[in-house]
Amino acid sequence: MKKTTLYIGLNDQFTKTQLIPMMKARDYIVTALTENGVQGMTVYTATGMWKYEDGTMSTENTIIVEVMGFDIPATAIDTIKRELNQESVGISIQEIEVAFL
Repeated sequence: MKKTTLYIGLNDQFTKTQLIPMMKARDYIVTALTENGVQGMTVYTATGMWKYEDGTMSTENTIIVEVMGFDIPATAIDTIKRELNQESVGISIQEIEVAFL
């Protein structure tokens, strides 16, 4: 089974500050994924660091989403990037063994 992990920083790509509150950002992300066929996920928060294209380095609140067994369409990623004004979304894909007991 495939596990996809998304890393979504919350600083706006232009102002380099967080403009959207954490819970509202989480709601945008969950809605974008569920509207594109993802039926289950684990969502948690972290602190991330990002170096922007202009060389500026910053610390930012980050939402991490783990999805097992569902593909994440590019349209969902595009929606997340647009809604949260992100330069990019980090994506890690792993092949794993999972049992639901």
